[in-house]
Amino acid sequence: MAKDKRSAPMVIRKVDSLVVMDTVKANQVEYLECKQMALASLGRKKEAYKLGYRIFNLYPENSYERLVSLGGYYITMNQMDSANYYLERSLTVARSFLKSNSEKVQTDGAVCTLTSLIMLGREKEAKSFIKERLNSKTSAEEKEMLEDAERDFDGLKKSLLEPLEEERNVMMADEK
Repeated sequence: MAKDKRSAPMVIRKVDSLVVMDTVKANQVEYLECKQMALASLGRKKEAYKLGYRIFNLYPENSYERLVSLGGYYITMNQMDSANYYLERSLTVARSFLKSNSEKVQTDGAVCTLTSLIMLGREKEAKSFIKERLNSKTSAEEKEMLEDAERDFDGLKKSLLEPLEEERNVMMADEK
């Protein structure tokens, strides 16, 4: 950790120069995520969370990644109306993936649908979704993912919600 604290300021300076020179959005996301980790390693968590909002805005406007990320961001900021708005939109996009002819896109759609439902607090609907998908024709990869989710639903839920709760606690503590 001590080494992280020594190199983190250098990473922050380098990222700040790279985002000015390299205007490719995908690259900027990568750079800013590095800066976010460096800020967090220095204990500057509030700055790291705020940087997350800037990162989310680099994703295409109606992409699943942007919508679900903004939903999570607003959960951490305790702005539940905004969180629900973005998570409902992410759910709509995720469900559209399920209609694809591509097995990979369908599998991504199943993961995204399940993630959105859990983040929305719709546990019963998420469990029903798992059962429905397992009873339909799905790829081996999707079936394996769904079986894992069914077997350890509480672990999946915890892995999605616990980091958001921790971030919210940090944000609330900083406001006091």
